[in-house]
Amino acid sequence: GPHRFGSERSFLDILDGGAAAGLGGFAALPAAGGAYEQEVLDRVDRLFLLPYGWWRAVGVPSEPVVRAVRHLVRDHGVDVVHANTIMLREPLLAARREGIAAVVHAREIVGADPALAAALGLAPAEIVAEVVARADWVIANSAATAAAYDTAGRTLVVPNAVEVEALAIPPPAMAGGLVRFGLVSSNVAKKGLDDLVAAARLAEAAAPGARFLAIGPETEAVRAIVAAGAPANLAFPGYAESPRAALEGVDVVLNLSRFAESFGRTEAEAMAAGRPVVAYRWGALPELV
Repeated sequence: GPHRFGSERSFLDILDGGAAAGLGGFAALPAAGGAYEQEVLDRVDRLFLLPYGWWRAVGVPSEPVVRAVRHLVRDHGVDVVHANTIMLREPLLAARREGIAAVVHAREIVGADPALAAALGLAPAEIVAEVVARADWVIANSAATAAAYDTAGRTLVVPNAVEVEALAIPPPAMAGGLVRFGLVSSNVAKKGLDDLVAAARLAEAAAPGARFLAIGPETEAVRAIVAAGAPANLAFPGYAESPRAALEGVDVVLNLSRFAESFGRTEAEAMAAGRPVVAYRWGALPELV
């Protein structure tokens, strides 16, 4: 899509880490992605476009995609297939059939993400069982994520990375006594937009110097809030092209997610930029805050 969020940025970090470790590799994306496609291409030996999608309880694996990945493995001497999310199935099936290592990079805590479990159509325990069965190894992006996948010694914790140097920005301005609270996200409902609206309404009388920003794309959830009449102290400045661009305009970063974050990349970036974080105590956020 046109916007990059944590999963896309984290994949670039994985490729950078592999290169730093002296590993060569290939990447597959489900569709052409403009500037992002070029960023991936710059980090790999070859880039392939394969029309794969998320797995769900209903429906069978796509055999054309499995065959394509098997050809890629055989033609290029691939040793390991790495799925960058638990949402992929066919690449791991291809690895199994070719007798090479299958690695799942878990970035989802499905037991505390009802929307994701509903999208897959299984109970969280069933989803975990499916993911673990497909993988020789699970890479978890936090200790909280690792705890969600009981793989008897086959889970490695590799936290996400943030570019600290790029976030060396001036301290919060708090100009004119105003304090800007920012929620930086994909602006979907489960990121806690309703809680942000509630906080803004409470602050209108209790903290007139507070301003609230929902930094992210204009989504259906955003349009619904605006149509219903957003508080005067709440603004929607749109998508920020970089973490620095998002954080320069706020003094305090909020995370109000209605699901358990498996890492909390925006919160790590906020603290690297000297912005305090206010978040709910669940998922991986207590590991950071």
